[in-house]
Amino acid sequence: MLHMGEGNELMEAIRAEHIRVEDDRIVFEVRVADPRLRRTTPAIAARAVALRPNLPRHACVNAVGSTFAAVMDDTPLPHLLEHVVIDMLVEASEDANATYVGASRWTCEPEGEARVQVSMDDDLAVLRAFNRALAFVNSVVDAPVAPESR
Repeated sequence: MLHMGEGNELMEAIRAEHIRVEDDRIVFEVRVADPRLRRTTPAIAARAVALRPNLPRHACVNAVGSTFAAVMDDTPLPHLLEHVVIDMLVEASEDANATYVGASRWTCEPEGEARVQVSMDDDLAVLRAFNRALAFVNSVVDAPVAPESR
């Protein structure tokens, strides 16, 4: 979902800032401007899983378990984006054995800046999946958000 900014303009929870195509991957620089939207919640995870039921079964290197299910209720929003991109790539692939690898990390967490990387063999397929995944993640984020206490 989109939420209203201070000037009542619609703002995305997460947006692309820069995209770089490398030999074997695409690197997306993204921003989650609102600090209150930088992590998933159980409600966000539930909405995502309702529409993309394979997400919890994704392999995921994390400190809690071996699948995305272990962290998806409380993980950085760019991490959810990474897994949605991969889920969409797998869904669209004609190769039943296709494997995609992703990584995400904050590059400047105080500013909400993160890097999401996804392996690829077809850059246009990854770009399509990324654009769809951005719209998807924005649609499952809790919004509107109550104004911050001052």
